[in-house]
Amino acid sequence: MIDKNLKHSGLNLTFRVLFAILTLALMTYIFHLSAESAEVSSKTSAGLIEKVAETFVPSYKELSEVAKKEYVSSLQGIVRKLAHFSIFAALGVCSAGFTATFKGKFFIKLILTQIFCSLYALSDEYHQTFSKGRSFQFSDILMDSLGAFCGIVFVLLIALICIKKKGCKM
Repeated sequence: MIDKNLKHSGLNLTFRVLFAILTLALMTYIFHLSAESAEVSSKTSAGLIEKVAETFVPSYKELSEVAKKEYVSSLQGIVRKLAHFSIFAALGVCSAGFTATFKGKFFIKLILTQIFCSLYALSDEYHQTFSKGRSFQFSDILMDSLGAFCGIVFVLLIALICIKKKGCKM
């Protein structure tokens, strides 16, 4: 239940509900992305690369259509791995924020959060095998788990700063 040691248990409940909603929303979004076909997924990442290149790479607009396609293709792998990392970092932050609102040893809660995120990454990879042209990639699970770990470490650092500055208990 709610940690009675916290000064503002109403605030604790508010954060718990907020982080629960954000965690479920991210999980739903990840599930939706994994349900996309390989063609749709590739078009999404290619479109993002094109928009970023048009905005930040001055010479991109001057390239031929073939050169633009080669440029986009050369960056797709990196962008897709960064997408895995980023969304699971956000999942790590939200799920660690949720577990931090419960009573118990903070580091144990963070370990359980990492296990949760890694298992979700595994289930996500399995789920996408049912989407046309998609496959199970162990490297994506590693990237997802690393992203979640970084998000969890971010929450840990915020908690440590909070404890040091304000005397909060987690």
